[in-house]
Amino acid sequence: MCLQVCENVFKNLCFYGTPRLQMLTGMVLVRVCGSQAWFGEFLGNILQQYFNTESGHVFSQDR
Repeated sequence: MCLQVCENVFKNLCFYGTPRLQMLTGMVLVRVCGSQAWFGEFLGNILQQYFNTESGHVFSQDR
């Protein structure tokens, strides 16, 4: 799985999925992409982009 596909999977399934699907998506991404050289940077960027205080995204656990 390449970086772009990983980002798309994260954005689509972790934002719009059920809590169980969110958890399973995270587990699959770590298992499939965790050994890739770019995964650490991807994870840092995703966390910074979508989980900071200025982010406008609302996650189900925030409702």
